[in-house]
Formats: sequence, C-alpha cells, structure tokens
Amino acid sequence: MCETYMKSKLSFENAEELVSLGDKYALPALKLYHRRFVLDNFLEFSETQTFLELDHKTLISYLVDDSLRSPTEGKLFKKVMRWYDHDRPNREKHVHLVFDTIRYTQEGWPLIEYAEVLEPFTTNKKCKEMVQFWHNYMKNPHRGYLVQSHRTRVRYDRKTLVLMGGIRRSEFSEDNYSFPQENVCVNGRSKFYHRDMGK
Repeated sequence: MCETYMKSKLSFENAEELVSLGDKYALPALKLYHRRFVLDNFLEFSETQTFLELDHKTLISYLVDDSLRSPTEGKLFKKVMRWYDHDRPNREKHVHLVFDTIRYTQEGWPLIEYAEVLEPFTTNKKCKEMVQFWHNYMKNPHRGYLVQSHRTRVRYDRKTLVLMGGIRRSEFSEDNYSFPQENVCVNGRSKFYHRDMGK
C-alpha cells in the first residue's frame, strides 16, 4: 500500500526524496519505477533543474538505455548540450562519454553537420574522433555492419530478432539429419524488397 501510494505521488520535483525513502524502507521497486518514469518522459525531465545537476555517470546510464523515449536523436543532442553548457568547466573532462551515447548515425547528416561545428566537437580530441567515426560510417554504408555498437543501435524498448534464410522445419529430416540441398539459405527463398528496386 505504501509503495503504491508513493508511486502515485512521484514527480520529477520530489523523486529524489521519495526514492531515498524507498531505500530507507526497503522498497527497491520504487527506484525502478522512477527510472522507468524518467526514460518514458525524458524530454520533460530534461527541462528540470534536477536534470541539469545530474552527474555524468547518471546521465549516461539514461542515454545509453535503448528504451529511452525521444522523437529524435537531435532532440536528445540539444538537451545534452544544455546540460553541458550548464557547467562546462567541470564537465569538459567527461563530456565525450556523454555525447558518445547519442545515436548520430540514426539521424544522419543533418545532425552530424549540426553537431560537428559546435563545442566540444571542434576542440575536444575525443569528440573529434567521434566526428571522424560518423563520417566514416556514413560514407561507407556497405561496411556499416562491421562497426555496429551503441553508436549505431536503434532505440527500441523490445528486443527484435530478424531471421533471414534457413530451411523450414517441415523440410528437415530428423531421421538422418539431412538438409535438402535445394533448401539452403542461399537458394533464393529469402527475398528482399525495396520500394525503389521493385521485387
């Protein structure tokens, strides 16, 4: 009952106090609820003073989470810039770690060209290395699969499995473990469609 009541009263303004009470009275679910609340409403959270005062590790833990909800990576970038500008001298040392959590390649050239002319990307050595990565990734799309990482993942709160090729179970002989040669995964049964290429 107490936990349910505290969840119903949770807001960005009182979250820190309520989560502390949850720790005090052994209510770990309250902390998880708070994290989910922030991830689901991150843009609203980013307008608060609490957001501006986050340490870099806590901010990174939110930004690296694939289930964080935001319409675009560009909006996240602007929020992180606001956090950085709030206390540049003390955040310079770790700023590359924070900005590295934005999925620039998902947004493409518009976000990359917008970011690369701003501080800290023009002077910070490690941020410059990030810019180089974006350029290499975008200019070599056919090799993108070689550098898949947190920088290139699509944000989504559910894991997805994409299956291509293979054989149907009904075509597999369990008696002799033989695979019909005509059903190997490169036989053309896996078809790919693109609106610009037709069938």
